[in-house]
Amino acid sequence: MKHLIIILVIAVVSCVSPHFAGSADKPNVLFIAIDDLRAELGCYGADHIISPHIDALAASGVRFDRAYCQQAICGPSRASVLTGLRPDSAKVHGNHTHFRSHYPDITTLPQHFKNNGYHTRAMGKIYHGVFPEGSSRTVADTFGDEPSWSVPAFRPGPRYYYTKEGIGAAKEVYEQLYNPTNPGPDDWTKKLVFGPATEAPDVSDSTLYDGQVADQAVASLKELSRKSNEPFFLAVGFIKPHSPYIAPKKYWDLYTPTEIGIVGETEFLEGVPKVARHGSGELRRYTDQKKTGPISNDTQRRVKHAYYACISYIDAQVGRVLEELDAQGLRDNTIVVLWSDHGYHLGEQNLWGKTTNFELDTRVPLIVRAPGRAGNGQASDALVELVDLFPSLTDLCGLPQPHELEGTGFVPLLDAPRSLWKKAAFSQFTRGKVCGYSIRTSQSRYTEWRDRTTQEVTAKEFYIYGDEYPLESPNQADEVPELTEAYSQQLAAGHGWKTVRRELNRSVRDPELSIAKVFTDHMVLQRGQEILVWGTAAAGSSIDVRLGGQRGSTTAGPAGNWQFALDPLPASTTPVDLTVNDQTIHDVLVGDVWLCSGQSNMRWMLKQSQDADAEIRQAGNVTNLRLLDLTAEIYPVGRAYDREALRRTMADNYFAWSGWQHATPESATTFSAVAWHFGRRLRELNPDVPVGLIHNAIGGTPMESWIPESTLLADLETQRLVTFPWYSENHPDYPKWCGLRGRQNLAKYFASPDGPVPHHPFQPGFLYEAGVAPLSRYPVSGILWYQGESNATQDGANSPPIDPAWNQRLFTSLIDSWRETWSSRQLPFVFAQLPGLNRNWPLFREMQLETAAADPNVHMAVTIDVGHPTNVHPPNKQPVGHRMAELALAFAASPVAIKTTPGEIAFDQPVKSSDGNPIRGFQLAGDDKVFHSATATVSGKTVKVICDKVHNPIAVRFGWENDPDLNLVGVNGEHPVSPFRSDRWETTEKSTLEAEPQPVQRSVFTGFESPRAGMITAAEFDGATWKAPLGHAEVSSKLARTGRHCLHLMGGKYSELEFALSSKHEEKNYAQLTFAAERWTRRAPFSFRVEAASTKGKWQEIYNGDQAVKVGRAYLNRVEIALPEGTQRFRMTCTSPPGTGILIDDMNLVEAKPMKITSVAVIQQTTPVLIGQKNSPLLQLEIETEGSLAPRKVTAVSFDISAGRDAIHLVQFQGQSVVKPGGTPAFKSDFQLQPGLNILPLTCELTPHASLNQFVTAKCVSIQIDGKEVINLADSNSSAHRRIGVAVRQHGDDGVHTYRIPGITTTNNGTLIAVYDNRNRRGGDLPGDIDVGMSRSTDGGQTWEPMRVIMDMGDDPKWNYDGIGDPSILTDRVTGNIWVAATWSHGNRSWHGSGPGMRPEETGQFMLARSSDDGRTWSKPINITAQVKVNPKWRFVLQGPGNGITTGDGTLVFPAQFRGEDDKPINGKPFSTIISSKDRGQTWTLGTGVKIDTTEAQIVQLGNGSIMINCRDNRGGSRSVYTTNDLGQTWSEHPTTRKALPEPVCNADILRVVHPRHGPLVLFSNPNTTRGRHHFTMKVSNDEGMTWPAKWHTLYDERPGSGYSTLTPIDDDHIGVLYEGPGELYFLRFSIDELLGQ
Repeated sequence: MKHLIIILVIAVVSCVSPHFAGSADKPNVLFIAIDDLRAELGCYGADHIISPHIDALAASGVRFDRAYCQQAICGPSRASVLTGLRPDSAKVHGNHTHFRSHYPDITTLPQHFKNNGYHTRAMGKIYHGVFPEGSSRTVADTFGDEPSWSVPAFRPGPRYYYTKEGIGAAKEVYEQLYNPTNPGPDDWTKKLVFGPATEAPDVSDSTLYDGQVADQAVASLKELSRKSNEPFFLAVGFIKPHSPYIAPKKYWDLYTPTEIGIVGETEFLEGVPKVARHGSGELRRYTDQKKTGPISNDTQRRVKHAYYACISYIDAQVGRVLEELDAQGLRDNTIVVLWSDHGYHLGEQNLWGKTTNFELDTRVPLIVRAPGRAGNGQASDALVELVDLFPSLTDLCGLPQPHELEGTGFVPLLDAPRSLWKKAAFSQFTRGKVCGYSIRTSQSRYTEWRDRTTQEVTAKEFYIYGDEYPLESPNQADEVPELTEAYSQQLAAGHGWKTVRRELNRSVRDPELSIAKVFTDHMVLQRGQEILVWGTAAAGSSIDVRLGGQRGSTTAGPAGNWQFALDPLPASTTPVDLTVNDQTIHDVLVGDVWLCSGQSNMRWMLKQSQDADAEIRQAGNVTNLRLLDLTAEIYPVGRAYDREALRRTMADNYFAWSGWQHATPESATTFSAVAWHFGRRLRELNPDVPVGLIHNAIGGTPMESWIPESTLLADLETQRLVTFPWYSENHPDYPKWCGLRGRQNLAKYFASPDGPVPHHPFQPGFLYEAGVAPLSRYPVSGILWYQGESNATQDGANSPPIDPAWNQRLFTSLIDSWRETWSSRQLPFVFAQLPGLNRNWPLFREMQLETAAADPNVHMAVTIDVGHPTNVHPPNKQPVGHRMAELALAFAASPVAIKTTPGEIAFDQPVKSSDGNPIRGFQLAGDDKVFHSATATVSGKTVKVICDKVHNPIAVRFGWENDPDLNLVGVNGEHPVSPFRSDRWETTEKSTLEAEPQPVQRSVFTGFESPRAGMITAAEFDGATWKAPLGHAEVSSKLARTGRHCLHLMGGKYSELEFALSSKHEEKNYAQLTFAAERWTRRAPFSFRVEAASTKGKWQEIYNGDQAVKVGRAYLNRVEIALPEGTQRFRMTCTSPPGTGILIDDMNLVEAKPMKITSVAVIQQTTPVLIGQKNSPLLQLEIETEGSLAPRKVTAVSFDISAGRDAIHLVQFQGQSVVKPGGTPAFKSDFQLQPGLNILPLTCELTPHASLNQFVTAKCVSIQIDGKEVINLADSNSSAHRRIGVAVRQHGDDGVHTYRIPGITTTNNGTLIAVYDNRNRRGGDLPGDIDVGMSRSTDGGQTWEPMRVIMDMGDDPKWNYDGIGDPSILTDRVTGNIWVAATWSHGNRSWHGSGPGMRPEETGQFMLARSSDDGRTWSKPINITAQVKVNPKWRFVLQGPGNGITTGDGTLVFPAQFRGEDDKPINGKPFSTIISSKDRGQTWTLGTGVKIDTTEAQIVQLGNGSIMINCRDNRGGSRSVYTTNDLGQTWSEHPTTRKALPEPVCNADILRVVHPRHGPLVLFSNPNTTRGRHHFTMKVSNDEGMTWPAKWHTLYDERPGSGYSTLTPIDDDHIGVLYEGPGELYFLRFSIDELLGQ
């Protein structure tokens, strides 16, 4: 619905500075007040209104487009303007109260001018009193204020009507109201009476009230112009267009009635509370109007016609007064102010009149003309209020300002109308026993209605404004609870307008001096660190800074910026003042400051948390805790943002800085619950140190939003987050859920794009710029972080997890960049691990655990025990905050496993059971990789784990589920143990825990899908009759496991649901009742029982789920109940705490029929079989069944397996092993098939001497069922040929966490040398504990010597262990020397942290190591940074990991890359290039950049002597290829660039060989995809890389891995590839003939 905006306008003309022509050089003031005028004027864009004189005034002054009154009714609004107080302070809430009844000695605006030497005079309606005393039955109609004026005010009589019809009606009303005795013919004209609503008398202007006021004003100007020794304050008040709408006929004639648009009959706003509106009584009180019902179109048109005529009539009177001002020569020393007391509705929103908090009633016209001001002739969209007039006029005229004023002078806007100004305007309206308080921001309005006695909130409204809603939108208060609560808190505490004024207060006192907005009263400064105070001022001006006993001064620079450093201070609970020139910030403490950030679980308010009422009540008792809450107007809720709101959203105005506050019940209510409990616990543990908390979390935001854009651009892996539109549906890296929400929010922009894409809180880097960067100079004690929900899974709640390596990259980038922001590499970073929830979060939690383990100053609070199975916002925030505080002060921490074997785990501190029960959550797995629940016993720091189903355990997991029920905690502080695992096996969305299968069953009965959602009392569906007492059970549409619905058996003392099968089931014999169940509470008491009965039989219990059904396991509780014969009725009962209960879904009745095998399949994959790997997969047998009676068993399986002699050590199937199998091994089995899908893998272990030139083939020949039935599969599946390879490095070898980034070369002696990253502690990139490892093979890769570390720069945690990695290797074919290039990151000087400069403390270092004895020994690292970093402004120069070459003329060449300078147009982006040496490695030269946004590259020398470089391209999709003939000084684009070779933005390798028979060949290896790193493929070109025929593509591993591969020639006929598995390195050997299909 489109709505018309009401604007209230006040115009003030400010004085010429510094001289005026009045007494003592003080300017005059012409104060023009207009009654009921909305901003429908020509100067406000209303072309249909004829208002030339007001328009001319606006053209010569400053027009305020967003000015607001304080209450939309005459008396309170005018009282607020003239006293400078808001309605609650003035105690004027209606027209019948005079402010002096409460404050008899108050000084009004004109009185203040009179007291300071001005002659003050009034005519017309200035205060609410409009007529002479005695002219109305209502005393308020004659209210004046004698102390305000130097001479008595002029107020004409009350006559309105001059036509025959009007006079007749007025006389009749007069006689009814006043009951006069023998009235004279004109007595009615002396009393206020209302007849018709409109009239168009054919009279002169001066016949009517406002004409007489104008006459008096003209006469006064003539008189006052002769008083040169006394400045004047002349108040001129016009009563039109107030009703009745009467103007001389000539003004009616200016408008054509048929051209006047009307609203017609309209519905009121959607969702608006009744108290917010009214019945248009102001119009209906007139004699010609209907008292109820719709207002006709004819009446609407006539009223609007009359209103427009009144505007033009008043405009003419204003023109007469202004013309006289000019005629008397007073223009140049008179300030002119034109204003209206409120706005007006003319049928919009089904309202006539004022008296609401809506836009049309609260917005007013305001025009100010002050001679000599720079802004004259301009418009301002700054938010201003009528209460600002008093201080503005005193400032303009140089008068002292009364201290009690509650407005803010807007004089700076008269010189710079477009300046940033108030964040909000405040209005209110009283209606009986309630009052509606309203806060209007640039984009929205929030109003809440409160009981005036109890202050209870009775109704809420929230509206947005913009293109779609020029007036109010539908009420959205329920859709944005965080925002409405924040606004509510401002209004409740009464500090909303005070905060807004405080933000401007400094600039009012000194318009050119400002202090950074983090500095406000009640702030906390960080102890023990240098204190920076900064801001802006006039260039060259002197800045004096005082804090306690310190004092100093500085000078504002040429751009106006200033900064002053104060010495560090110890903690102190004694408040001091911070003074900058004449601006003082009061009540400053020194203590510990923490920045609390993240997404919605950090934003979650104390009011919303568990036990909130009690916590809030005692909040005022927490001393020396101060809160700074940064709130935003736009939150990423699920709706389209208004276009205007989007246009205004910028990083510098996104957050509203409300100022520091004491801890009180009011301030705590809407503050972050986690941060609150954190701060309170800090105060308990360290009572002598004040605490300041800065909170800026935004719900739903991903990590990408909080990382600086420059950091994202600087990383090869993350650049696309910035360069590729983040909101794109096809973004390869950005979280899909966040992209979808962003597209929803930006929908109106995308529907009609206009200019650049607007900013959004999900935009990568945006929230860092908005809420972190502004604090960079404000020292903090540390960071508090609770985030991850938006990054853990690919597409929201039920989607697969995001690659944890990617998330770790982002998380470490965030931590590092924030530390860089505060120039502190050891800045404490305390974060909350994601809690239990039915989402795929285990891998994300593991990533968080590993990130904390890798850095001694990163601390993780384990919260696995305080989650909720279905609520992403678990309400119990106290343990989270307390644990984070205890971590921050090293008071307590969660136990960490320091030594893990499958049967025994050693922790770093004693552990225990939190509830006295046996330890829960451990699982063990054997060679079959199937995990079984295990028993755990505790002894001090050690936990022993056993399981009778796993005789030879090889892996242990703890809590490896979405929402596990755990009870292992530390003895000290009882922090829980984090979920962890010892294996690194590929995980899926669901746990591999056995014993809870999810079979696919064919059932004759399924429940809950056909009925509608809602309470169950009595119903029939799915062949059964269901009944339950009201409130005991419901069909829920929100919590289903599958399909649309599930059953919710409600909590309480006792709930029951009974269902009986219909007659059609009587002949059926059901064997089982099965369903998935989820307990919805951990609290006691809890019981769940199932009973069964025949049609007339007694109930008997068939299932007790009190202990069996667990909490929060995503329906993984699979219940299978055997049924008594003849069962026809069922009863389920539940006892649990109120509001909880049990969820049931996928309930089936399984007919008793024999099990039948429905399908058998053999699944083959293209994967190698690896020497050194215990469980290399050969094939997978899948058997699907239906039926439950007489379960079938697999009793024997035979396979056909062939390999080279002695290649296979053993094969394994279902826990059985056959050593040295030959021919057709057969396995005896006793495997009972389950209903549904059964998966049976066949694996093998190779002997160490299995030849790399051989293959293993395997097929399933037959399976035997139940010892007799044989299913022959020999002809139904073919043998898969699996290449034999070597697992060169596996996860955990030599205690190393992860092996990555391989490079390989073949020396002149034929030795294979592999180099790689030893990522010792975690899998992430530099910086970190990383060394360069090396392995040698002297037999073509068949066997490998033990790993050795050849480059290690130290292990000091202070410098992030001085990691060195990303190696590249080459062999000097002239000398035989072997060179390895690698990057050294001293601290954080890798891709993210490396910057301009040359020293290790500034930039990453380019290091070399050399071996002269075929790789047996290695030199110490050699630093060549000074040789190759030719421009110190560049951020980084490093090698391209993989391998280099020796050219035909003996030149050594490594692939390389660099990040350019930060300045435009490069902006720190990367380029691929090469480095080369012509003197055997003594000196090195860097080439030029190939192409912007290319990074890791590999090189070959072609037959024509040119070097071809094959580059990873951050644009994704395919490789960039270039050539050079001058060692990289110039580059030419190759014809195949960005066309021939697909890539998923990942490193690759390229190799050129000359084969004796096939000639020159170029080989290429990478993941042959554009998304994901899988399907590793070798490709061959026989035309120097011009074409890559598909027939020469060899897929060698289809499984996902880390993606990098590297190639080397082994001999004339063979090629070796070393490539990345999941944190491991595998080696394969290929013959050239095989690659060419021969």
